[in-house]
Amino acid sequence: MAEVKFSWVHQHNGIVNYAHMAMLEQFATSSGETIIACAFQASQANTEGSEIQHIRFSTSVDNGETWAPSRCVMWGLQALWSPVLHFHHDSSSLYLFYSESRKARSPGGDIKYIKSFDYGQTWTPPVTILTHEYDGEVPKVIANRLLVLNSGSPTERWVLPFWSEPFNSFLEYPAYHPLKESPPAPEREPPPGTLVPQGKRGSAGVLILDDPSSPTEWRVAGGIHEPSTWLIENTLEQLSDGRLLMLFRSGTGRIWQSVSSSLGDTWSAPTETSLPNPNSKFSMCRVDMTLVVCYNHSTEKRA
Repeated sequence: MAEVKFSWVHQHNGIVNYAHMAMLEQFATSSGETIIACAFQASQANTEGSEIQHIRFSTSVDNGETWAPSRCVMWGLQALWSPVLHFHHDSSSLYLFYSESRKARSPGGDIKYIKSFDYGQTWTPPVTILTHEYDGEVPKVIANRLLVLNSGSPTERWVLPFWSEPFNSFLEYPAYHPLKESPPAPEREPPPGTLVPQGKRGSAGVLILDDPSSPTEWRVAGGIHEPSTWLIENTLEQLSDGRLLMLFRSGTGRIWQSVSSSLGDTWSAPTETSLPNPNSKFSMCRVDMTLVVCYNHSTEKRA
């Protein structure tokens, strides 16, 4: 087995004291140089969800051995969440998807993207592809990478997993904190009184783009809902038979799944798998023809 090494993309320094939800993307420049990019949500505050929570970005040109100092590439009037990077080879453009709180001080809001044509040096203004208001006034969140189907062909399709997370939904399910030693979950700060009431129904799905040359024409599919638990931080891959498999973090102690036989247009009812999940994030990718899932192998222990 090859030697496993590590390096720091960021270390807390007084300017940034909170960093979370990092995402990597590797790509080659027009000159043949390989770049690994990293984006993450960050804040000078020591807690999640502050108004100064923003998106930071860093790159490495030596296969991750060293990293350029991170810098803020997007901020808003409320917190920004969970960046997802995707490099589009046909246009040599780097996309950075994220969500921005607007009507609740909790994860998610509007899903947006910014785009760079110079490998992260400069960025376009943000474009909104899904709003907080869509489907019942519930914040929308992303966390895992975009899946490209039929890459490079005229029928190339982008499928981006997302979920709707109602305000304070982490208090709704008794299994949210399976750690027996955990204290009761605290109340989050309520949304400002002048804002509209928030929706209470969570669900999960995908955003589909059938023409990457027109990246504003996204549509929603899925509507996956399970009354007994939230289904969040969905990760997506294509199986060898062409079907799509989506896995979910849950509060039941197990990973849940849904399958699409229509390239993401429709999805099966969610079911529990045998893989344990202590209500923590995980990720799935395909290596050659093998699916690889990186997760915590426990129903309770997160570390």
